[in-house]
Amino acid sequence: MCKRVFIAVCAALLCASALFADLRSSVALVECEPNSAFVESFSLISRRFEQAGNSEAADYFDSLQKGWHGSGFLFQSEDGDLVLVTNRHVIKYSEAMKILFRGVGGEEQELKGNFEIIEDQLLDLAVITFPGTDEYSPLLLADTGEIRDGIQVYAAGYPGLMGEPLWQLSQGIVTNQRVEIDQLVDPELGYLIQHSASIDPGSSGGPLLLDKGDGDYRILGINTWSVGGRHNTFFAIPAEQISRLLARKNEINKHAADPEWIRNDLQQELDNVMSQLDLDQWDFNQDHPYISTVLAAEEGWDSYLRLKEEISSRDKDADKEEKDKRVESLSPYDVLREASAWSMWESFRSQLGTKGFTFAGFSSIPESLEEGAIAEGTISVGNRDLSLNMIFERGHWSIHSLEKLFSRKPVKMAYGPETGKGPEYFNEELSVYGVDLNPSFMNASYEGSASISGGHGFVEFRVLKNRFIAFGWGFSFGYYNLSFDAFEGTTEDLQYLGFSTPWILYLRYPMGDNKKEFVPYLGAGAALDVYTSLFSDFGDSDAPEDGRGNSFALVPRIGLGCDYLLPAKGWGAGLGLWKRFTLGSVSLNMGEVEIPELDDLSIRLYLLFRY
Repeated sequence: MCKRVFIAVCAALLCASALFADLRSSVALVECEPNSAFVESFSLISRRFEQAGNSEAADYFDSLQKGWHGSGFLFQSEDGDLVLVTNRHVIKYSEAMKILFRGVGGEEQELKGNFEIIEDQLLDLAVITFPGTDEYSPLLLADTGEIRDGIQVYAAGYPGLMGEPLWQLSQGIVTNQRVEIDQLVDPELGYLIQHSASIDPGSSGGPLLLDKGDGDYRILGINTWSVGGRHNTFFAIPAEQISRLLARKNEINKHAADPEWIRNDLQQELDNVMSQLDLDQWDFNQDHPYISTVLAAEEGWDSYLRLKEEISSRDKDADKEEKDKRVESLSPYDVLREASAWSMWESFRSQLGTKGFTFAGFSSIPESLEEGAIAEGTISVGNRDLSLNMIFERGHWSIHSLEKLFSRKPVKMAYGPETGKGPEYFNEELSVYGVDLNPSFMNASYEGSASISGGHGFVEFRVLKNRFIAFGWGFSFGYYNLSFDAFEGTTEDLQYLGFSTPWILYLRYPMGDNKKEFVPYLGAGAALDVYTSLFSDFGDSDAPEDGRGNSFALVPRIGLGCDYLLPAKGWGAGLGLWKRFTLGSVSLNMGEVEIPELDDLSIRLYLLFRY
């Protein structure tokens, strides 16, 4: 009897193993590589944090340049195409991906083909289509009437464990067969299935399954969300929603070469975008997917910094906390896209005000719908025309560029976690424009004394190596008057021009917060100075007949001062006190007249701007 029981148990286990092996051939591991535009952006942000001394934030943005993974499952559409279903958030910022099926023994089989990706702009769903093949086993849909509270369900996928994606099949029950949560899905679009079958990071996009018996697993939904702070609370998008994406795919395939349909499709999606730009108040709780991937990567960080400054300076504490929570709930990629959308709206409102706008039409549309196709159009605002480019990305049109709304200088600073050791940002590059007031006095060796007065303007370009060290290079141009005792008790005035090219090392100590920064500094360097005298008649002296002359001098200088910066606004001002002195004498070809020590003390007043 025991032997027969043992044999029966073994047979059941072998059968179950075979069934699970079949299920593994239908559930995929989706490995994604990030979009190269985001890699470049995150690399720049990481370098800024590293220079600012925030290695933790730098490491975080370095990690975002690496790939990630999620799950998906095979499904066959009515037209026979084999479709991989997953969540939009799994693949939407990917540039390349691998779709892998792993056997029980760890063997891998990669799904290959010419992928076509369609994303749902309103639901967190995406489908990847490719020609059908008999090598794989697509899953079938369950009847929606079979979704009931308390039924046993399974969640399949590849959550991460010890840094590696590993197969997981978890069991639970439906705890709410029909739940509406505004923060996750607009109730007008549909409902969610709440269940207790465990899902973890990496499970996203995997199927929620109903076992009909004998290994006949049917799809109830697509696992998408878990809830922090509650045990066994997970949500799946009903599988019936897959039809939305398949309908969009079929529509695109049917009309891909129809210019009139393409124009109407463009207009319809543009109308949705324009309605968002025409809002009086920005809705922080709504997704804004109409910003292209490249535009989000290029403009997102600077837009995010402006958004942080806007929230910090204008909102009340309660509103600020709510908006901060919204931003923190998004992935870094989504933060950049949402910030870019906000920046476009904010720029649109501030630059165009209440003038109103109309769409003047598309001047160029693609002949066929292909990934990356560009349409060119114009938006009219009063007597101004703004050029607009739309790009076709994964089944939808997005704004690729909108003239003048992203024309402001970028905010070249980086935010990081609170450290209590100074500001959360630093400026990477500054241009400095200003004037030196030069009430200087010095001695000359020509039979008496001489004095110099005058001033010069200067331009300097300053690059920060890190928060505490900066290098400056620039040039200045000045006008001076040299008064000295000349002939038989008379006083002569000599006017001359000075040109200087200083190289300066700055040691700085930033202090402040996110709104303003005080930066005391100590500077030291040297310059090659060139002087040209302007007088034309110098009496009966040994000077040349026309009295003109040139001189060159190596002029070291030291200084101290303080910069006052407004980081979010991109400018500031400064005050410094500088001492310069020559190595050797400076001759202006005036016979016996030489200036042995060009010692002067100048007060430097200047403005600073990013470049």
